[in-house]
Amino acid sequence: MDWHEACNDIAHNFHKIEIMLGSYLSKHGAVLDKEVKDLLSYSIGIAGESKFEITGPDVPKEANAAANNLFEKLNQAEDLLLDQLHSQSST
Repeated sequence: MDWHEACNDIAHNFHKIEIMLGSYLSKHGAVLDKEVKDLLSYSIGIAGESKFEITGPDVPKEANAAANNLFEKLNQAEDLLLDQLHSQSST
């Protein structure tokens, strides 16, 4: 599977991703840094907006690009979470 196909898979799951990220933010938002919450909220927005572009088996270029952007934002959030975790465990 190449990256384009991986982004298509992400795009086909925008609806599920939106729900899962919303649930995660609801459960853990109280302990997350503002920047992480902002990235997660932005990611929820990407998934929520872009899910309407998926109307069949073919993924439009815009939805594929949105999936790539979503992945990048979630990677940034993960990096920040790991930094937060490491800073808490070293004190």
